[in-house]
Parts: sequence; C-alpha cells; structure tokens
Amino acid sequence: MTNNTFILQSSPHFKDKDSVPKIMYAVIASLAPVVAASLYFFRFKALALLLSCIAACLVTEALFLWLRKKPLHSLRDGSAVITGILLAMTLPPSLSLEFAIIGAVVATAIGKQVFGGLGYNIFNPALVGRAFLQTAFPVAMTTWIPPAALKIQTATFATPLGNLRFQDAIAEGTLTPLKDLFTGNVGGCLGETSA
Repeated sequence: MTNNTFILQSSPHFKDKDSVPKIMYAVIASLAPVVAASLYFFRFKALALLLSCIAACLVTEALFLWLRKKPLHSLRDGSAVITGILLAMTLPPSLSLEFAIIGAVVATAIGKQVFGGLGYNIFNPALVGRAFLQTAFPVAMTTWIPPAALKIQTATFATPLGNLRFQDAIAEGTLTPLKDLFTGNVGGCLGETSA
C-alpha cells in the first residue's frame, strides 16, 4: 500500500511569480474607470469620500503595523488603498466625511488587522466597514442624491435596486429607464451609479 500523507500549511496554497504589490496595483488600475465615472457624476463629493477613505485606511493600517511592531514598508503594497477605494465606492455621495472615516477605520482595524493583516481576514474589509456604517448610521447610508450630471441639487430618492423591492413597480411603470441606468444618471452609491 502507498503511504499517503497530507501536508498542512497556511495559505497561500498556490504561488505565483507576481508580487503582492504588483497584483494590488493591477486591481487599483482596474478600478480606475469606475473611480473616474464616480468623479464625473458626483464631482467633489466623490473626490472627498475617496481621499478620506484612502487616508483613513492608510493611517489605521500604519497605526496597527506600528503597534504590532511590523515594518511600515508593507503600507506600500496597495492593500490599504484598495480597501479605501472599495469602501468609498460602496458609500452614498451624500455621506459625511466623518462617517466615511469611521467606516474606513472599522474596515481596516476590525475587518483586516484584527485577523492578522493582509491575507488573514475572513471577510472583505471594505464590506465590514460598509456593514458597520449601515448598522450604525442607517439614515445617512440610505439617503441618495442624484448625480451632478442631472443638475438637481436637493432631491433624494431610492436607487434603482431599491425600486425593485416595491412589488408594483413594474406594473405602475415606475422603474428607472434603461437609458438612465446605462448612462449612470441615477441615484446610488459612488460605484453603483458608475459601474
């Protein structure tokens, strides 16, 4: 009989010649079109949310690396920037910057660093931050503004996905027109309207 043995080891189980920073910056590059569209549709609000989330993720990660006595050069791998971008893309453009920063701190601290850092988190850190914000600040997280391209300043309304929960939306003809969905002229999160 053959002697079959199993080798137990932690991930990653597959190795690639590409480095972590190379992969992370490729992901950042792939997010560029959505980020650009969100900047077009929501202008300064999108820029402020993006920069706030990225900065808060970087500062929180630096703090945790310093507390755990890990080298700070791992900040350059791009993972904190990705967390900041992804979190910002899940936020409504009307959200206050304070809430966005809180979400970024929770995303990095609880969603990533508590589990041991990059590669050890069991949940997507950006979505941990989003879930926390949704639970802690439900009204702020469900208030939508139309894109700047619509030239409306104060209206709030449901997102197209939110419209579907009303059973009679199709029968009443209140669904968002497909043209508006395609061009992004709808309310929603930065990435929702820009995808």
